[in-house]
Amino acid sequence: MVAPPPFTTTPPDQTHTSEDAPTRRLLQHVRPEEWKNPDPAPFYHLVVVGGGTAGLVAATSAATLGFRVALVERRRLGGDRLNAGCVPSKAVCRLAKAAAMRRQWPLRHPDADDLPDPAEVMRRVREIRADLAENDSAHRLREQGVDVFFGDARFLSHACLTTGDASLHFRRALLAVGARPAKPAIPGLSEAEYLTNETLFELERLPASLAILGGGPMGCEMALAFARLGCEVSLLLRGNRLLPREDREVGDFLGAHLVRQGVRLLPFTEIRSSRLHRDGTTLSLQRPEGDETLHAEKILAATGRVPDLSRMNLDTGLVAFDPAGGIRVDDHLRTSNEAVFAAGDCCLDTKYTTAAEASAHIALQNAFFPVKRRWSSVPVPRCTFTDPEIATVGLTEEEAARAGIAATVLRVPLAEVDRALIEGEPEGFLKILLRSESDTILGATLVSAHAGESIGIIATAMAAGMGLRRLDSVPFPYPTQAGAIGRAANLANRQRLTAGLRGLLSRWIGMRFGLEHTGPQEKKDRS
Repeated sequence: MVAPPPFTTTPPDQTHTSEDAPTRRLLQHVRPEEWKNPDPAPFYHLVVVGGGTAGLVAATSAATLGFRVALVERRRLGGDRLNAGCVPSKAVCRLAKAAAMRRQWPLRHPDADDLPDPAEVMRRVREIRADLAENDSAHRLREQGVDVFFGDARFLSHACLTTGDASLHFRRALLAVGARPAKPAIPGLSEAEYLTNETLFELERLPASLAILGGGPMGCEMALAFARLGCEVSLLLRGNRLLPREDREVGDFLGAHLVRQGVRLLPFTEIRSSRLHRDGTTLSLQRPEGDETLHAEKILAATGRVPDLSRMNLDTGLVAFDPAGGIRVDDHLRTSNEAVFAAGDCCLDTKYTTAAEASAHIALQNAFFPVKRRWSSVPVPRCTFTDPEIATVGLTEEEAARAGIAATVLRVPLAEVDRALIEGEPEGFLKILLRSESDTILGATLVSAHAGESIGIIATAMAAGMGLRRLDSVPFPYPTQAGAIGRAANLANRQRLTAGLRGLLSRWIGMRFGLEHTGPQEKKDRS
């Protein structure tokens, strides 16, 4: 039985967006109204296009090293991460988890004072976003030695970009222009004023009902969060699998979990059309059980993102690209123009902040230094912040099979981890893939309350070339859910000891310490 919502939502006609005080405070940092673009330098070592995670990391790192750097941003500094992605979405998830905990333990909820009034939930999200905006501010970048230009960037030649009246001549350029939400091809949806991640967090209040299109990370996170906050949530899938990039067991686990939390899951659903009404939108659905209609106050399209390459004159810059796949790069993140590199969502299949940051470091190193790094050599972890969290690094079982790599799978249920039982969170598991007949870690998937923090241990081991069995000698704090990794390492060591090796070891112990040897077979015979 699903618990009642922690509070009721306000009437539908009060849902709209506005530029409130937190948003104005945000803009003072990431798009200051009074900002004047500087006079351009005659020449730049590096011109960065895009002020999201990848662009900010590259620009500040290069300026710290003493390079002359310019950064061009079309809209807001901070990119998707700060404005419309990780920061606001995880704030919503945090408030939703607090609401769920208050329902579970109403008399001793540790975050009772942290929960805003229902009408203030979205405002609280924007306040958190504004609190973090100073780290990405234009004024801070200028203090670090970066020339910040707001406006569109276009290639004027293979070695010059222009923005407004400024021409930015460069030795190297880094394209980090990110991605934008994909537009679903559904008749009538544009007129329905559907939401994307770029508009969801600007709502003034929670909608009474929400239909989410797409079962990727964004769709799953928001489905769970808004259901916990009291919304009636429907999650529509074209297929029958959530988080299709993850291990299949993950999708099955998460689907059952979302249903238990009150989300209506609609697999194998085709949306024929949508129609806007005064109190929301009606979707016409085709499902295996037959045709039906679904009415929701708001529609959230979470159907993926596509590279944002418009208005850049990439052909003039001799930069090859695919409108759907993005800027084409080699394993060193260099484009077809040897002076131009790319990083982040505009060129990577993996559209996570972690990948954007890691690719920026690699692109910067390869642009200026003789020792090169390959993108394919970096184990980049990713995490979907449902509750429990779902974190992955390296290959999944299916990916290893498709690549023809023989793998051994070690599985540790969270029910065998003391901390998970103590906290009442026994659901979840750890799966680690080892190359067959070796100790090499190919990948890992962890489903736990703290998976995002714990997966870094495995990513570090992979980056250092450390086998799983080595982790058996590393003490893990007790009790922690990361202890699942220690259990997996111990399991790998125990499996390594075959029956013959165990017999030899047992005999050696008997001879070395003067004890009577009693092997497994002898015990069986004596019984």
